[in-house]
Amino acid sequence: MKQKFLISGVKPSEGGAGQVLDVLIPLAIQNGFVVIIPKGPRYSSDETRVISSITSSTVVFFHIQTVGFELIRKITSDTTNETRIYVLDSSFFCMRSYNYHGSTYYECLRCLQTPTLAHSSCKPFPVDYSRDENVMFLSWLHENFTKFTFFAQNHSQATLLSIHFGALCKIKVVGLNASSVITAEVDTFRDLNDQSSKVQGKHSYDIVYHGSAELAKGSRYCVELAGELPEFLFLLPFHEQFSTALDRQFRGLSNVIHEPMWWDSGLSDATKSARLVLCPSLWSAPVEGALLKSMAVNGLVGVIEGNYRFCSEIPRDLLLRLPPDPSVAASVVRSELSAPTIDRSKVIEWVKSYIKSVDFSPLFA
Repeated sequence: MKQKFLISGVKPSEGGAGQVLDVLIPLAIQNGFVVIIPKGPRYSSDETRVISSITSSTVVFFHIQTVGFELIRKITSDTTNETRIYVLDSSFFCMRSYNYHGSTYYECLRCLQTPTLAHSSCKPFPVDYSRDENVMFLSWLHENFTKFTFFAQNHSQATLLSIHFGALCKIKVVGLNASSVITAEVDTFRDLNDQSSKVQGKHSYDIVYHGSAELAKGSRYCVELAGELPEFLFLLPFHEQFSTALDRQFRGLSNVIHEPMWWDSGLSDATKSARLVLCPSLWSAPVEGALLKSMAVNGLVGVIEGNYRFCSEIPRDLLLRLPPDPSVAASVVRSELSAPTIDRSKVIEWVKSYIKSVDFSPLFA
């Protein structure tokens, strides 16, 4: 009988990927998988030797950047192993993992099909590999894709996989429920159209940005939008001085509050009480926990549509679709907040339906 392993380079509950792992680990164990997670920040040489000896097994890789390129090549080189990758981001073709490099408000597809074309400004993220090492792995993966089955979060991500690797690529769409928090929030459903039911937090923010300081997540876009909407109070949940995302001319805006917080330390309440939540990812974002949570607890969420973003798969009338130009987006925001068009109850019903549709079972079959 084949042994089965889930190999992750990140730990449970650490960031967005760790929250996904919180959901996957019980399912993996239930299906007879041995879960391997590094004891330290990365796998030690001793741990690597043990993992490298895996043979005649089914292996699921989670977060390939932190698992380690050499380890993945080693396990895959044993043809008795069946190897699978749960795709978290764009790291199968982009060394940045988030395929966005900051010069536009559009996702970057420069390295799709050809990883050697990386822009000179691009650096590997989140692991500090050398550019050559990362490009070498991506080129190897492009040449050896038939050794893997790729488990995608959504159909747009599956399309990117198919374009990058070709028609012979083995792809299954399984979805993502990033956190039990989403399910819990849905289970405590409120009438989101009733503004009197809003939870009041420490401050009364009009617009809350639900994301990190990463440019790819849309932080700079939100600050520029705040500059166009001085009548609305914005929350950005991170330190201003830690952000490389803010253009100098937008620093110190009187209607922007920088207050570092996580979901359990204030962001949940701020998101619930906001008039509008922004999740304006600029990369080819698959299913983001921040987007699902915001839809579940608030119901009015602004996004920027892209060719391969998950938000393009959500019914058009359930999200506030913002143009990439903040000066144009400002009028869209003003209009929606003065005369709402989005039925928040329909939003929560869609979230409920989506969560029920997520099926991780093929990943561990």
